[in-house]
Amino acid sequence: MTDNTLLAMLSTITRVSASLSLIGSIGIIFDTIRKHRRARSATAVLTSSRIILWWTTADLVYVPAVFLGRAAIDAGSVDSALCSAQGWMLQFSYTSSALWATMMATSSYLVVSRRWSFAEVAVKERWFHVVAWGVPLLLATVPMLIATGSNEPFYGAAKYWCWISRKWSAFRLITFYGPIWACFLYCIVLYYLVGRRVWRVFREIKAMGTIVTTTAGGSMTVPTVASSIAPLHAPALPAHRAIAEPPRLHARHRFAFKTGLYLVSFFLVYSAATANRVSTFINPDRPVFILEALQCLFLPLQGFLNAAVYFSTKWLARRQGGLLQGSSDESSEPDVLSANASNVGRAAPHMAAITVRSEAGPLLAHFAAAGKAVDAGMGATSCVDDDREGSIVIDDDGESDEEDEESQLGMALHR
Repeated sequence: MTDNTLLAMLSTITRVSASLSLIGSIGIIFDTIRKHRRARSATAVLTSSRIILWWTTADLVYVPAVFLGRAAIDAGSVDSALCSAQGWMLQFSYTSSALWATMMATSSYLVVSRRWSFAEVAVKERWFHVVAWGVPLLLATVPMLIATGSNEPFYGAAKYWCWISRKWSAFRLITFYGPIWACFLYCIVLYYLVGRRVWRVFREIKAMGTIVTTTAGGSMTVPTVASSIAPLHAPALPAHRAIAEPPRLHARHRFAFKTGLYLVSFFLVYSAATANRVSTFINPDRPVFILEALQCLFLPLQGFLNAAVYFSTKWLARRQGGLLQGSSDESSEPDVLSANASNVGRAAPHMAAITVRSEAGPLLAHFAAAGKAVDAGMGATSCVDDDREGSIVIDDDGESDEEDEESQLGMALHR
């Protein structure tokens, strides 16, 4: 096949991938807007959903640039404003996308390892915007201004589209591959720290096991540890039975699991481009077509892969018995009660105080909560440890407990 035929094939691959990313990105944006309209406050939309929204916005910037392909090059207009605009959009959007992946990893680390609340992360998100938009703006604009007046513009003919021209090819490493590889290594380190903690906690929970206590009106999930139930002005509960249930992770750890999946998509996108860049550096005159095809396939595919993670985790959150059960991103104004052990006596009538003594270590020690009495027709009620000693979030609609915490703390921030 001729070089023109190969270039046409590569151009087709990039446009197909960009089309899939466009569809996926639009789906994420519409779903996030829908949740935002139903939420009680801006911070009631999950941290991961807010970050993926801005990440998706960054991905949308490169879609028109990818669709242009080699149009300006084939027309002999490499010195045109169109070619410069295309190169700038690609440079800005890809580095911004990598930095939003870094912000996702940072939020996961702060929540799981540093024990920040979701609302505290929301307060700091303004700095996420400064970094994820400001740094790419500088990397894409400053070199172009430096090259002004040169006999060859900074953004010119590259192989697949207008990008950093050959004369300024050193900046491909300085302003593109270098920052992206640094972001990826940073994410690896953070997710290692997060994963180590999540795995340790999960092993403790798995060793302990869980029990689902089913009543006439609903169910309550509690660890299989020594416990006592003392009624507070409540009638006797209906007969119930205990059913073994697979262990479920705490909200913080499910959050880490979900955000970790975005790192996988980030790796897929840039690993092919990295492999092709290394191959080109070793043998610049002998490009490997399969590596070029993989780069053209995966590099514009970030939006689609993010959408795959976004919607698959929503499905897993609704799947019974899974680790992500109860971590849905949606909220339909859940009736949430956050009770401290010292305040159980003030709970409303028809409630029961649950005291649990754990032998599995400090994570579940002194676990206490208040549970709603089961009314006829009421949905399932689950007790989820919110990782603060003597405190629990009770979510009676099967929705996300991490969103419940954000709803409470976030509303306080906006008062």
